[in-house]
Amino acid sequence: MATIRDLVASIYFEKQEPGTALCAQHALNSLLQAHYYSPAELADLARDLDQDENLALDDDAPAATSNNMDDSGFFSVQVMQRALQNFGLECAFIHLE
Repeated sequence: MATIRDLVASIYFEKQEPGTALCAQHALNSLLQAHYYSPAELADLARDLDQDENLALDDDAPAATSNNMDDSGFFSVQVMQRALQNFGLECAFIHLE
């Protein structure tokens, strides 16, 4: 029978480096239990979302800045949702009162 130590040793975990804002990347990879997403791959998803948003707004000019990512490593919830959709998963929102 497996012990708690055996189970903990098999859990995938990414430690966030001080001063970085890659919480979304680490949360996704920890949830998926492997290194599936790099910052570059999440940035690609963010750019795809930016394009989709521009099309939905009927805006031909690309936005000067993205609401889905920034240079600090921040990625929006929408990027996380798109990343999870690639695995057939979805993000459920909990409404607290």
